Amino acid sequence: MAIRWSGFIFMVDEFRVENGAARRFIAGSQDGPRPSADALAWEACGPAGSMLIFDGTTWHAPGAKRTDTPRRSIQGAFIPHNHKAAFRWTEELSVAQVNGLPVDARSLLSL
Repeated sequence: MAIRWSGFIFMVDEFRVENGAARRFIAGSQDGPRPSADALAWEACGPAGSMLIFDGTTWHAPGAKRTDTPRRSIQGAFIPHNHKAAFRWTEELSVAQVNGLPVDARSLLSL
């Protein structure tokens, strides 16, 4: 199985079930149809400074936040240039926003 694109989450704060930061992943969901609502999910937790790297097509979501403690993170994805992301951010930009971008940024975004 080839990874189509990968996601990452750098944990600025500790990721715990209680603060809702734990990412819930459904194992094997990257290769099949949408999982059922009762599919078994595992929770990824970790201390501040940890990084989670995963197949970006795996179904995942954050847990419920039950405390006031922060759950900051830096998240991103590595998507091959010949693939499309699930959400096309460039389609959300107005003409004025696109025109305000530097030439190199427009080139990077294929605008």
